[in-house]
Amino acid sequence: MLEHTLETFQKHERINEIYIVANEEHEQNVLKITEKHGFTKIVQIVKGGTERYLSTFAALNAIQQNNNTTQHINVAIHDSARMLVTPNIIEQCISKLDNFQAVTTGTYTTDTVVHVNSSNIIQNIPQRNTLRAVQTPQCFQLDTIAKAYLIAMEDTNLQVTDDCGIIAQYMPHIPIAVVMAQEPNHKLTTPDDIVVMEALMRAKQVRNT
Repeated sequence: MLEHTLETFQKHERINEIYIVANEEHEQNVLKITEKHGFTKIVQIVKGGTERYLSTFAALNAIQQNNNTTQHINVAIHDSARMLVTPNIIEQCISKLDNFQAVTTGTYTTDTVVHVNSSNIIQNIPQRNTLRAVQTPQCFQLDTIAKAYLIAMEDTNLQVTDDCGIIAQYMPHIPIAVVMAQEPNHKLTTPDDIVVMEALMRAKQVRNT
């Protein structure tokens, strides 16, 4: 899974550096994968946190320590479980940063989504055409996402599910653009997803031949 994701980012001409965030117990396995495949853009394997936002915060700190932060730097944050990410999706996300400080990949929702209360009673049914299912990569201007995280880390009740949520909650004046993923960008979460992923990867290989 990780090697497929890394290969796509390694080959992309807009990607200069790669930082892998991994739990300490997986660090040696990650190192073996990177050495086996010769991924030359990997700068550092960063120790992950107990929560997603702590892992991102650690990675942002590593990027800042290894770069001249007076320069303009863009970052793309991606979940390796979305191993079908394509060069086109990455390109769209990064290019959108020419006009926005924060960008996420998304898709249209095919199901009706409802708001419920604590008793699981429907309170509101939003129009489906106003909803997007958010994915990764999510791309940011480094100074923007780093500033948002510094503010967020002061909140003892911090609860977010992704990095755009940090911007939305702590820098709400910053618009977040959505680029629509035209190719499958599924996330491998459950054992059932493996069957779907294998089918999609076979289809991808056929298209590339």
